[in-house]
Amino acid sequence: MKLCVVLLATVAAVAVACGGGSSDEHEIGRTMETFFSALGDNPAEAYDLLAQECRQTISYGDFTETTVALGAFLGVNQIKIRNVEIVGRKGNMVLADLDIVLLLPGEELPFSGDALGQGWFVKENDGWRLADCENFLPPEANGGAEGSTAVLYAAGCQRLRGDDR
Repeated sequence: MKLCVVLLATVAAVAVACGGGSSDEHEIGRTMETFFSALGDNPAEAYDLLAQECRQTISYGDFTETTVALGAFLGVNQIKIRNVEIVGRKGNMVLADLDIVLLLPGEELPFSGDALGQGWFVKENDGWRLADCENFLPPEANGGAEGSTAVLYAAGCQRLRGDDR
């Protein structure tokens, strides 16, 4: 019996050492998947996954204005987050690299670009929250620049049309 316990502990340790990722990285990945899923089904839940500072800066109305198209797009598709890696820390915030993948029937479409694949997260009371507020500001409030939600939506539509293949 003792041998079984030692073997199981060894297998678990090897799994973590071989790229299993930290629990923070797993939690950030789940947060992002929940966020994207909620955009289509429950924008209020997605809004709640923004950091407190973001919710104080961005009204729910402005948030839904910038994410409604992405939410409609994701209503019929699914986003998976893969390869989350914490690459930086600043106080109680972490910078994470991640891969965003759109799952379509029989196909996976990875997204890339400067506005995608990296973000700041803050650990608040009950879990990780998105802390890149500027990604959710309307373009006119963001100096005319579109946040990553708009870029992701445009990239998804472009990929579905086959424009960049």
